[in-house]
Amino acid sequence: MQSVQVLYQMQLATMALTHESILRKHYQAELSNLESLFFGVSTPDVEAEKTGLRLALLTQTGDDAQALRDALARRLILEQLSAKGPQTQNAVLVSISGQLHLPRTISSAYGTSVVELLQTEGLIENRTGRLEVTAAGTAWLATLPSDAAPKLLEGKKLIHAALAKLTGFQLTPEEYDRVWDTFQDGIAQLFFVHGTATIRMVAAIESGRRVEDGEAALAIREKLAHRIGAMFGGLEKREAMQQAIIDLFSEKGTAAFDWLSEICAVYVMMCSLGLEPQSSASVTSVVRGITLLLDTDVILSLLSDGEVSHKETEQLLGGWRALGGTVLAPDPSLEEAAYHAWIAESDYVATSSYLPQLSDLEAEHVISNAFVRGFRAVSRGRLDRKTWERYIGQYRGSRPHDYSRVLAVLRDEYRVDRLPGFGSEIDKSTDSFYVSVLQFMITTLAAEMECESDDLDFRIRDKARRDALMLASLRAARAAFREQGRDGTLMAVSSARLIKMSDERFRTDLGDPDAVLSLGAVGTLLALTPGVHFGLGSLRGILFDLNLAKRLTGLQRYAYRIVAQSEQYDVPWSRRTTLKRELGERILRDAKASDRPVEEIARIVTKADDPEYSAQIVRDALDAMAVPTRREKENTALRREIEQLQRALAAERERKASV
Repeated sequence: MQSVQVLYQMQLATMALTHESILRKHYQAELSNLESLFFGVSTPDVEAEKTGLRLALLTQTGDDAQALRDALARRLILEQLSAKGPQTQNAVLVSISGQLHLPRTISSAYGTSVVELLQTEGLIENRTGRLEVTAAGTAWLATLPSDAAPKLLEGKKLIHAALAKLTGFQLTPEEYDRVWDTFQDGIAQLFFVHGTATIRMVAAIESGRRVEDGEAALAIREKLAHRIGAMFGGLEKREAMQQAIIDLFSEKGTAAFDWLSEICAVYVMMCSLGLEPQSSASVTSVVRGITLLLDTDVILSLLSDGEVSHKETEQLLGGWRALGGTVLAPDPSLEEAAYHAWIAESDYVATSSYLPQLSDLEAEHVISNAFVRGFRAVSRGRLDRKTWERYIGQYRGSRPHDYSRVLAVLRDEYRVDRLPGFGSEIDKSTDSFYVSVLQFMITTLAAEMECESDDLDFRIRDKARRDALMLASLRAARAAFREQGRDGTLMAVSSARLIKMSDERFRTDLGDPDAVLSLGAVGTLLALTPGVHFGLGSLRGILFDLNLAKRLTGLQRYAYRIVAQSEQYDVPWSRRTTLKRELGERILRDAKASDRPVEEIARIVTKADDPEYSAQIVRDALDAMAVPTRREKENTALRREIEQLQRALAAERERKASV
């Protein structure tokens, strides 16, 4: 055996970053293998993804989902006939479905309705069973936008600005061009997967059967983030860019989020072309047979005006009830919501002094409790203790898990009742379904956090316990429905990734149809149902997972609160991973120096038992990150402005001198 030493590794790495085309020209096979191994690149659907992206960029969305769906079908049929000549209707529909890799072929019934409309308008004609574009159809196609570049350029600028704000790093044009090339390819795949997954869930609602799951959109997003993070050499910049790519899809209300959610909504409508066409009466009949069970995150979104998806959740459940559907809340979800109200006091005390100065986005970051965020949203500036006690008194019970007041509000304001029974009656023996789900959840969480199951925080374990109880309640209720011979079924609505993973893992135990739906899937069904006031604007607000504050550790949140209070620093949101690491290193250092457990030092910091010490730990971490103070940033901006003015003045003097 011979050993081979590779020389000039750094030079090769530099060339890969600055001249990717050269590397791809000479090592394409090796790169393809590596991309497939590390990033899960999916080659069969690449053309479908890019076709979808082009169409999404060229399509005007509006707010009517059905109109958008029909507009996409019209354009696709006309473009197909224009490109390939006369074809039978079935051949056109099969070809379009294959081109877009739809979950199922566009149905003949829906295709016929669109074809007949095109014939009525004189845009196509049927000659002996084969459809053909008319001169009027060719002229109409010519009026449609055909250049996707302006919309793509708009997105490129918006994403660039968003990344700079999220990370605090200004990318050079060359750096950002590499990021953008990867990003636009990545979002094509992400939106394609997201669209097909959403429509699979809608199909499960309509058909009452299980639908095979594809790759999770969240996994695609994380792979994209890793690919872009890997482009940067420094650890801090790599961490920040990786986190920022994920955050782009969570920062609702920004121009970048609006652009991304608009493109994603078109993908969802494109994938919906494969749904079976059902009249409003048929959909209403289906919905009436389904009882939605609300997970805790959905209940909190309903109760708290401060949640980012509050308005859309209200509209969605209102639309479901308008179609005759039933909405219930199981005991585990009610108990968890009640517990959030019970512990809200500590969060109010920790943030009340600076609540007025927080923006909506900052509130989502630094306030951990949904009820405190809700209080801030509805208090109209009256944030005193008396007003707070009056507000939280509507929800807080006499004990930590007393949900009587939470349930009263849900009943009175949203017509959401309790799922009777299936609480204390759940089998919790060693070999029970509940214990199996709980063990799966805890094992999965421990693996993701790279720790032993016993080392998981008790709050994480308690959350997993309630999630497992919720699924066990759903399973028991489904069995009871079947025994009683009742029509219809129960389906949980949740954005919790672990609950959906458990639905896939235990699908045999949970039965048909899918046990867990996303808000986006329910919203898509309603948006496509005539007579329901749930448009694309509302759908766009719930397509992505927006639960930001819940992703912060207690230490991270405390640090951001210190920053918010001081008004001295401005820490970019996507650098929280680095902040967590720097804080951890300082706590570990002090724990070793004082010969005390790390957990004890961390508790002292987060509980602010010694406020001066806690603030110093945070300051040290920020200094290590070289985070500039707001005054330094202002001075830098002023210097940059002065330099620009000086260059402009010099250019003007040179121009005058030449004249």
